[in-house]
Order: sequence, then structure tokens, then C-alpha cells
Amino acid sequence: MLTRVSCDSVLYQDKLEKFEIHMTDMMNKGDDRSKKVKTKSQADIPPDEIAQEEERRSNLLKRVFVKTKPVGGNTGPLDCNSLKMFRGELSFLNASDIRDMGAQDFEDCLEDMQKPQWDDGQLEAIGSKLKQVFGNETMRWQADAPMRAGPLIRALPKDDLLDITFTEDIIAMLGQMEMEANESAEILDKFAQDVGMPDLSWATADQLASMGKLACGLQADVISSMDAATIRMPRVVVVVVLVVAVVMVVVVLIVAVVVVAVVEAAVVAAAVCCDAAASLGDADCLVEDQLKEFGKKLEEDLGSDWATLPPNKIAEFGVLVGKCGKPR
Repeated sequence: MLTRVSCDSVLYQDKLEKFEIHMTDMMNKGDDRSKKVKTKSQADIPPDEIAQEEERRSNLLKRVFVKTKPVGGNTGPLDCNSLKMFRGELSFLNASDIRDMGAQDFEDCLEDMQKPQWDDGQLEAIGSKLKQVFGNETMRWQADAPMRAGPLIRALPKDDLLDITFTEDIIAMLGQMEMEANESAEILDKFAQDVGMPDLSWATADQLASMGKLACGLQADVISSMDAATIRMPRVVVVVVLVVAVVMVVVVLIVAVVVVAVVEAAVVAAAVCCDAAASLGDADCLVEDQLKEFGKKLEEDLGSDWATLPPNKIAEFGVLVGKCGKPR
């Protein structure tokens, strides 16, 4: 049996088996070392030692990768089977390696490509490959394409990224990443447009929770008006109910049920920020005015007496607790 390593490089079975045994042993040793490091306190490991270890691992993988390539002639594009030997440790690939990959091989290795931290040049190459795989016009991408691309969609040029039709799932994925506040704001505005929100102050608890670190793109006045915008609708309904009740007594009972349901919905809506708070607690990119408004919402929903709240519930609020009034 023959296995391709590149377009014109082939290892016979005996040589390939030796190579795979060596690679497996090396990767297992690397995994064992990583597990041992994780059991130690992060404070016990100097940052420069961690950086040196990562560089040493990357350089070793790069040397192994280079040795599998033909010495001369046209090396051809990489194939996914070869890259999978490196178990996602692919940061040693340069932009031209990525750009020269076949579309099918790139698509087959999407999961592996999502693991490394890429530099700007590598990301630019990845962005071009995504468009080659899923289509040059991102507005026409199939619904599952952004989720398959995962965090790699950050590699797309901004205009292409904003042409994607955003769903809660896509927003939740992007919400796990660090972004500039203005970039987050543009994505959230497009999300509101795609789901039919008049503006972001109408976000439900689920929608707000899905934003994660993207919440750093919310304006303070939007945070401040979130509950008010949701409660505003039932007030209009109540006025209509009173008018109808005067005209037709029979309708009063039916409408009364509607009023109760709407008022209950308003009470639920008043807890939007509180319900989503646990998902926003690690958004340490939130700034003073945003934290202040979120803190007000927590107090509005929970009051200032938190004695009955379990400690783990308060801990979930993370950075949002910092701007609450001191609980009694």
C-alpha cells in the first residue's frame, strides 16, 4: 500500500510505518508533558519557560514536516492525511503552504486548522481558502458553512464577514473570541438586522447570553434600555384592552387572560440581563459605563439584598458584579 505525503513524494509501507511510529511516540510524549504541565499551578511556571516550550515544540514539528517533503523538484500541495499526523499542531505552516492546499484537503482538515493561533499572513491565506471552499460571496453561503468553518471565519475580510447571515449559534461561537469593541458592534448590528430586531435593546435573554464577549460592542445606552424596550409593548396592549372592555363586556374575560399573559411576559422580560449574566461574566473587555449599566440591571432584577443567593450564583456574574452596589 502506498500513502501520499505530497503530490510527488511517496513513502513505501515499511518506511511509512517507521515514520508513523516515530511520530506517534513523539506526539504521545508531547501530550504527556502537556498533561503534567497542566497539573502544576500556572504561577509555578515562569512565562518565558512556557514560551520556550511552545517554541521548542513548534520547531520540532516544523523540522519533522520539512523532512517529509521531497528534497528537490515540485513538492506540490499538502494533503490532509499528512497534516493530520500533527494533531492540530499546524502553526508552523506558512501562508504559501496554506494557499497551495487543494480545496478538498483544506475542507477535510477544517477541524485541525481551527486549533492553532495564526498570524495575520496565515489568516489572510485561510480566509481566501474559506471562500474557495464555500463560495466567493459569503452572503450566499449555505447555513452550515460558518459553523463548519468555526473560529476560522475571523480570517475573512471584514466586508465578507459582515455579509454572513448571523444566527444565535454563529454569534455564540464568535462570542468566545477576543475582538475589538467596534468590530463586535458591527457584528451585533448585523445580527439584529438578520433576526429582525428593531435594535439590540430588544434582545431576549437567550440572544444576549449568546453574545458572550461580543457584548463588549453594546453601547451603554442600549444596555440601559433593554428591559424598558421589552416592557413598552404590554402597556400599549393594556390601553387597547380597556377600550375593548367598554365596548363589549363579553370580550373582557378573554382580554383579561391576554393582559395577564402579557404582564407575565413583561416580568420575565425584566430579567433579561439577569438571566444572561452568567454567560457574560467572563467578558473582561467590558468598560466602565457598560459594567455600570449591567450592574444596575442586576440590582433591578435581584434587589440589593443578595443574602438568599447561593455563592456560586453570584460567582457566575463574574465581572458584572464589580459595578453593583454593595449587597447587604
